[in-house]
Amino acid sequence: MEERWTSLTFNGVRINSLEPDNGHVASRKARLLNVLRDLESSLERMRKITSLSEEDFLRDYRNLYTLRMLIVEVVEAIVDVSLLLVRV
Repeated sequence: MEERWTSLTFNGVRINSLEPDNGHVASRKARLLNVLRDLESSLERMRKITSLSEEDFLRDYRNLYTLRMLIVEVVEAIVDVSLLLVRV
């Protein structure tokens, strides 16, 4: 099976990888872009919630659970990106 270099640009960051030429490159790129967008969205929501004052954050118990879930989403997205980049 022939391999070729392919690249993907997201938010100005270029990702290059050696891909098998098996027709799945476009779908992997699309999946990678979706995961990166989800990651970016989760990080933005984390920034918002962590910008609250400590008093405001603790005033609503849901903030803690929301932040905990966002951390889980970020870790899952990082694992997904890693697997997509190393999977042949």
